[in-house]
Amino acid sequence: MKEVARRWKYLLLLAASMLLVYLHDPPWLGSVTSGFGLWEQNRAGVRLRWMGGRASFFVPAAADRVDIPFQALFLERRSDPFVIDIRIDDRRSTEVVLQQQGWVIARVPIRPIRTRRRFRRVDLYANRTWGERSLSVQVGELTVRMPGRQ
Repeated sequence: MKEVARRWKYLLLLAASMLLVYLHDPPWLGSVTSGFGLWEQNRAGVRLRWMGGRASFFVPAAADRVDIPFQALFLERRSDPFVIDIRIDDRRSTEVVLQQQGWVIARVPIRPIRTRRRFRRVDLYANRTWGERSLSVQVGELTVRMPGRQ
């Protein structure tokens, strides 16, 4: 009886270890986002999502650049600009200042690092939000550039 219990403990420990290894870098992580609203389409046919005060998404680890389209809407003439702090893997990458309405594409270089992971996290931090839903800016469809491709 003790031998059976010991085998079950061993199998449970092995299964838990395999699960942790899998969850450390899961293949589905590339489709995970947070801090964005649902996809919408504006009158010009551009697909966009509203961002809250903070948003995150993942890009393939081999990517060397991500292009992020932003648009700020200013409800008052003398509104302060929106400042978006862009971080990759918790390291500051660049800052985008949106001072007027219109699309701005942030071309964000991704420094290569040695990693076994499949994906890298990109965080967007807005300096302010507005309205009851705490919205900041609109974010269009991303373009991820891989090395050797234009």
